[in-house]
Order: sequence, then structure tokens, then C-alpha cells
Amino acid sequence: MDKNEIGKEGERVACDYLIQQGFIIRDKNYRKSWGEIDIVAEKENIVHFVEVKTHLEKFSIYTFKDNYYEAEERVNATKKKRLARVIQSYLFEKNMEENEFSVDVIAVYFSQGKDPQIRLIEDIVL
Repeated sequence: MDKNEIGKEGERVACDYLIQQGFIIRDKNYRKSWGEIDIVAEKENIVHFVEVKTHLEKFSIYTFKDNYYEAEERVNATKKKRLARVIQSYLFEKNMEENEFSVDVIAVYFSQGKDPQIRLIEDIVL
């Protein structure tokens, strides 16, 4: 699998997980020229904008200057800024500016011969 295929599979697994947890999937891969939202889901009248980070086991933790970073920590300041802008666009376009929302990250880790490991981190700060 190449990087794009791994990412698409991670998004599929994330959608399945969200549905199992009682979420309704509203949109996938909502794109604007300034950014993308991987998944838009809803649960209990809260709109969840979900960023999916998918990694193979051997690449699940990245190092930088002797520090270790989990997948969800890789949603950096630039990505957060783009997410904020595209979320504003989505809410305006769908006439949902008054809706309560949350920005979440789902980390999907694939390990050969095992079921994917999934972690949902809700309500990250943009």
C-alpha cells in the first residue's frame, strides 16, 4: 500500500469506529483550497470535525530531536489554522453557525496480523 491508500483505509476504519460509537457520518473529505476535513460526524446534536492520523506500526511514533510524538500530536499549528478556517467555511456553507461543535483526532495504528488500534481524542484546541 502507498501512503494515500493507507490514509484512505485509516479513514474507512475511523468511520466504522465512529458509527459503532453512535455517531452519524455527515461528510467525508470536505475540501476547500485552504484545507480539508477528513470526517464530519454528529452525535447528540454536536458536530464533530475529525482529523484522522493513520500510521503503520513501524511508523507510529515519530522522533524529533530525541522527543517522541504520537500521531495526534502531529496536528501542528499550521494544520490547526487550516482546520479552523475550513470548519468556519463548512458551518457557514451548511447554515450551521449556531451548532455546537468539537474538533477531534482519531489515531489509527495498523500492525501486521492484528486489528487496527484506534484512539479518539476529543475536543482538541485550535
